[in-house]
Amino acid sequence: SSGINAEWPLRPGDNMTSTGFSREVEAVFNMMRPDVCPDDPKKCSFSMIMGCTCRKAFKKLGKDCSSLPCDMFTYVSENAAGYMKRMLQAESIGEIVEVVLEGVAPLLKKVCSCSPGVYNAVETCLTKYDGMMLGDAAATKNFTDSMKGLEFKALKKALGVASSALCGSKEGECVEDFSDMMVELATMFDRSLGETAPGEQCLSFRRLNAVIMNVYGAIAGIKEDKKMSEAKRMNAWVKEVLKVKEDFWCGAPECAEHLSEEFATCCVRSGIKKLDMKFMKNIIMFANSAASVITEMGGDDMSVDALVAAEMMKGKTLKAILRAADPFDKMCPELYEDFMPECY
Repeated sequence: SSGINAEWPLRPGDNMTSTGFSREVEAVFNMMRPDVCPDDPKKCSFSMIMGCTCRKAFKKLGKDCSSLPCDMFTYVSENAAGYMKRMLQAESIGEIVEVVLEGVAPLLKKVCSCSPGVYNAVETCLTKYDGMMLGDAAATKNFTDSMKGLEFKALKKALGVASSALCGSKEGECVEDFSDMMVELATMFDRSLGETAPGEQCLSFRRLNAVIMNVYGAIAGIKEDKKMSEAKRMNAWVKEVLKVKEDFWCGAPECAEHLSEEFATCCVRSGIKKLDMKFMKNIIMFANSAASVITEMGGDDMSVDALVAAEMMKGKTLKAILRAADPFDKMCPELYEDFMPECY
């Protein structure tokens, strides 16, 4: 035995609690609750966890969104134990992904209803934090100064686009479609671990074995090329990896009907179209600022230039990523044109 109790956060036997967690975890929830869910959210003279500035930022969102932190905290404290138990009992990756996405769906829909304003509130909470969780005033100032170095403007634009793509509407009507897509991909991975039965080659990733091995060999060769700059190396790696995705979507015409049935829903197709070059550049701009902040805080450099290289932004790599994200209309539309559902 490893001595690790996998169910430690959950209720151990007859140690009954209202949340289903152990008494130790529930005690933490009880300590946090008055701060996250105050009796009178309009008044704040001291807030150890959230900070008064953060509370005021969410209050400005108005209506149901002003209570977003409390709503999410309450949902997690009341439901997370049940989902964790189901995850421990799951017998496959597909089941685990299904449980996780079922659990987070209500949280995602809540964010959908409050997007994009919620991202302004989060920015305020990070850049003007005045709680006590970080220790003394000097530590808090160091944290907020670091947060001000992040490109939140770019991040908020990217998150706004991502939320619109995932949610479909303020009600989050597309969240289930994307969840079903992720569950099917995880289930296909499960099927790939066993022998593929005749006629089921479209239901797993085993048909990608040849291209995966070729890409692995190419990546190894790129890694050994000492003359290549880190930026060019990263671009080359990305382009090689995208070959796997192209083979998945376009390498087996006999699988087009199955893939379109599982993945080409109106929500997915509409969401993909919202991801454009501006979205990608905003992601890179934020990543660049985050890398600089980490470096200033004493983190490893990690060849940051390879991750946010100017060559990647100027070259064809970003366009290749966007093309790979849309197999139905950009990568190989001729395979799917007869199987696309009518979308309005």
